Amino acid sequence: MTALRLYTDGSCPAPGAVGGWAWILVSEHPVASGSGKTPDPSTHQRCELTAAIEGLTYLVASGVREVELLSDSRYVVGGMSCTGCTGWAHAAAEREWRTTRLKPLANRELWERLLELDRCLAVSWRHVRGHRPKADTSDDARYNREVDALAVEARRGFVVPTPETGA
Repeated sequence: MTALRLYTDGSCPAPGAVGGWAWILVSEHPVASGSGKTPDPSTHQRCELTAAIEGLTYLVASGVREVELLSDSRYVVGGMSCTGCTGWAHAAAEREWRTTRLKPLANRELWERLLELDRCLAVSWRHVRGHRPKADTSDDARYNREVDALAVEARRGFVVPTPETGA
């Protein structure tokens, strides 16, 4: 397990609405965080992908080489890694961004960027169960709740500044 963990989440109330994304970087304690809005029309999947992209972009700019990314999105984690092997997004790229049924892959530009960032870092992808009750005091549950709250706040207009930009 790496020393750095990146928790990510996206929030979109309905397809076509404005969405939000957020990430929290944790070592022993939270180190940095960021959040923002996705332009409408958006979807929950686009918000989840954007959260991972923004968090990894921050890490690459910071010179980080290795991270464990944790998300409650099976869409993101399954696309990037499934039980230690490459996920279905890698296969879709080899099929010229088509699904196994040869239909164009949704969110292609986001998947392309995520795969590009994945090549810049040693990322281990892990799914965490989302929306755990407050009685669950594990780090995964705690930070998943926190990053979810940040994503919801972002789509409502409250954005956490990233350390580089201050905005």
